[in-house]
Amino acid sequence: EGVLPWISIFSSIFVAVFWLLRLDTYMLLMPTSVFEGFTVAVAIIIGLNQINCACGLVPTEKHKLFVMNIYASIKELGSTKTPSLILFLIQTPILWLLMRKFPKVPWTVIMPVISI
Repeated sequence: EGVLPWISIFSSIFVAVFWLLRLDTYMLLMPTSVFEGFTVAVAIIIGLNQINCACGLVPTEKHKLFVMNIYASIKELGSTKTPSLILFLIQTPILWLLMRKFPKVPWTVIMPVISI
């Protein structure tokens, strides 16, 4: 518990030291597949964590393991709140289309303000 802030601080220190020693060019030699795999994994984790918000679910307990949280969310799907799900199903494709059509506009900031 409480280890995440320390990991963040130390990783920031490592990056700063690499930058000061001009070793940052070697950090860019990591294969593209590693960056893409990491990005996809993070996207899956974020997406699965949004199940509760999309369906209006309130899980009874928060587990330490990510997989257990997803399992608890899936068990609660029977109590999905229809308005939350409808709003999610409408906003998601609209947000995707707006981001593709007008990429310079910060739609991920604007959409929540509009929908409140």
